[in-house]
Amino acid sequence: MCESSDTDARQLVKFFHPACHYVAGSSQAGKTFNIIRLLERSDRYFKPAGFTVILSFIGSDDALWFSFARRDSRVKLYRNLPDISDLKSLINSYDKKEQVCLIFDDMIIELLNSNDRDFVSLFSKISHHSAVSVIMISQFLYCSLTNGSMLRAMQSNSQYLHIFQNRRFISSISVLSHQIVGKGLSAAFLKMYQKSTQDLGGFLIIALHPRHPQSLMFIQGQSLLSDSKKLKIYQLKR
Repeated sequence: MCESSDTDARQLVKFFHPACHYVAGSSQAGKTFNIIRLLERSDRYFKPAGFTVILSFIGSDDALWFSFARRDSRVKLYRNLPDISDLKSLINSYDKKEQVCLIFDDMIIELLNSNDRDFVSLFSKISHHSAVSVIMISQFLYCSLTNGSMLRAMQSNSQYLHIFQNRRFISSISVLSHQIVGKGLSAAFLKMYQKSTQDLGGFLIIALHPRHPQSLMFIQGQSLLSDSKKLKIYQLKR
């Protein structure tokens, strides 16, 4: 594994819209805090620049979301998981010129209990066809619970992965590495993940979008969000 610091490359790192993001990590790992930081500066980090509507479905009274909504008029908070038909209607109520982002935070149990596999279509169809970005924030990278295949389908259809610290992720990281870089680089992939998440709030960004430069596929998330740090990029080599 090679690590490099590049100030110029920061200008090239953009999250394309529309796209799907899967965010995974343990509780209190910094997932919500850092995703809000991305959204606050969506004009800098997303292409085309900036969301005009941010619809956040939250499963708990998270002070971070309430604070964000108070200081940013783009944010609309919802406490319950909607039916997929209601969600489609909500999306369609906005003008096509609007750049809409849907966030589901701490809603995994509700999602699995709903057994509504149509939610997978958010990642496989609706996001692209309706020009909506979707961010799923979860404590699971892979899930063995009932209907856990729904989460696997969502993760598999995500163009961006944001993986935070979870000391129980080791076997899951091994599975993910085999899918993305193959068995021969799995040890280097694990080392990259551990290095990215060694500090509190640290996370690894894996950019799988076909328009994203392959040389910038693996990024240390904190370095992207920090104005004072050089962007840390990882290259995996045999």
